[in-house]
Amino acid sequence: MTSKTRMLELVKDFAWREVAAGLDESPELLAFRGDKGRNWLHICCGSPLTPKRSAADSIKTADVLLARGVDIDQEAFREGEWQATPV
Repeated sequence: MTSKTRMLELVKDFAWREVAAGLDESPELLAFRGDKGRNWLHICCGSPLTPKRSAADSIKTADVLLARGVDIDQEAFREGEWQATPV
């Protein structure tokens, strides 16, 4: 069983294969909402690229999350009319 803490590390590291396996193993994690209401896609999109974390792996991680039903338009919070969506 994959924990929220472990999934957070995997998403931030763009470890898309492990993210897929973790969500298959623990589908209840799809309902995760972190600080400020962010979901896994918000966290993925907000994680910086590094020499060890490529743009290609970031996109693959986002694809895994979207394929499992994480909503690309789900807002984390609002500031006036502006909505904090993942992308």
